[in-house]
Amino acid sequence: MTDADRARRRLAELDDSHKHRALLYWSIYQELAAEIGFDLVDTFTGGGSDGNFTAPHTATLDGLGVDGEGAHTNYEQLYVSSIAPRARLLHRLFQTLR
Repeated sequence: MTDADRARRRLAELDDSHKHRALLYWSIYQELAAEIGFDLVDTFTGGGSDGNFTAPHTATLDGLGVDGEGAHTNYEQLYVSSIAPRARLLHRLFQTLR
C-alpha cells in the first residue's frame, strides 16, 4: 500500500463534509505551493500529532512545517533551504482563510 493509498483510506473514514473540506484544503495548499514553485506530495508518516485528535472532527492539514530528516529523534534536522519557501506558503495559506 502506498502513502497516497493510506491517505485515501484515512479520508474515506471521515464523514462526507470532512472529506470534502480536507480535499479542498489540500488542493488549495498544492496550488499555492505551485505558485511559489514547488510540488507538495501527500505522505503518511505514521507519527503522532495534534492532528490525530482534530481529524475525526474536522478537516485537518498536518505537517505544514519545514522539510528535514529524523523527525522527533535526537538527530532531528531541518533543511535551512526550506524555511523561506514554507514561510511563504503558510503566509499564502493564511491569506486564503476566512
